[in-house]
Amino acid sequence: MEKRIDAAFANYVPKVEEVPVEKGLSRVIAEDILSGIDLPPADISAMDGYALRSSALGLASASNPIKLKIKGSLFPNNLYSTIEAEIMDDGTAYYVATGAPIPKGCDVVVRIEETKLNEKENTVTIMERVPKGKNVAPKGEDIHIGETLVERGQILNSQNVAMLIGIGKEKIKVFRVPTVGIISIGNELRTLEDPVKGGSLVNNYAHLMAGFLSALGANPILLGIAKDNQEEIAAIIKRGVDECDMVITIAGSSVGARDFTPNAILSLKDSSMMFHGMKLVPIRPAGLALVSNKPVIIVPGHAVSATLTFFTLVSPILNHLAGLPSTSRRVILRAKVEGGEFSNDRSIEALELVSLRKKGDTDYIAVPLGWGSNLIQTLSKANGFVRVKPGQKITESEEVVVQLFGGFELERII
Repeated sequence: MEKRIDAAFANYVPKVEEVPVEKGLSRVIAEDILSGIDLPPADISAMDGYALRSSALGLASASNPIKLKIKGSLFPNNLYSTIEAEIMDDGTAYYVATGAPIPKGCDVVVRIEETKLNEKENTVTIMERVPKGKNVAPKGEDIHIGETLVERGQILNSQNVAMLIGIGKEKIKVFRVPTVGIISIGNELRTLEDPVKGGSLVNNYAHLMAGFLSALGANPILLGIAKDNQEEIAAIIKRGVDECDMVITIAGSSVGARDFTPNAILSLKDSSMMFHGMKLVPIRPAGLALVSNKPVIIVPGHAVSATLTFFTLVSPILNHLAGLPSTSRRVILRAKVEGGEFSNDRSIEALELVSLRKKGDTDYIAVPLGWGSNLIQTLSKANGFVRVKPGQKITESEEVVVQLFGGFELERII
């Protein structure tokens, strides 16, 4: 499936925008960024202490203390000042705060704890030898000019943002956040604000999809509810395609009497069905179409099926739209089965829900959850799913690979 998705979007070029660097958190960078400066910009002190020439220490010891005249004091704000600090002989030292520039001629900093100050004489006494270069952070130790700091396609974290601000970067180019329209289909659906009618159901699956989309950095837009009418469904899909980068339709995806979604899509100009039907239980009715070269994803109208479709089909395509490889932001861990087993007597692969528990600091337990395609409460207890091959049986204590419903699930596992 991923190979088909990768092939379909191989030539897709995500849109790029420029944003202030402080707004870059969790954004996907659209350019390589090289440093235009060295950090630190000069040799600086890594400790509060006294900068001097290592040759001045000689054979310094408790029995042979070395007394030096304090020539001045330097602080981090002196890095870019016009102060000319220099030591040309072994008889003087400079007080330097952490981050302060090292005076010319100095090659070592003795920590303040290893010295004795005489304020009246303005001298400092040192009673031990310190090797050359000790407590000195050389120019460019952290970042060298011309060094690549972040690469195109990288998701920026707080550390990246702080680093870019630290080198004076003001604006960055990032891939635009994908906008995804969500259409719910069904005569029985209503919003929370609508009056309750007999047999009506609240349109909660749209919010299920919207939550998953937001967690992956997309911008979900609820396009409303379409009745079981091909023309109405087509009209809302068309509006979604005009306004969004991708459209998700929920329900009407199978071959029942009121399943109009596939035909509604194909009735639109510049539309094509990439595939309709997946060899995966319980998401067989899912599909992917293109309308005006924009993806329209057909999602089954059941909670478990919709969720599993999101993580097997929607998420890889969304990654392409965001400038990422299809497998990005996929969170996987290994766990041992406990409290049940997985058994698949079908001729196609099955996706099974699991609840995860921690065992010790590093191990996980996967508890199988009995599933039906529409068990929203069971789904709310699940942390992810496992793939079970046709004819495969996975018993207790066997290890399985679990794909989580996003990184947030790690915080829920206790």
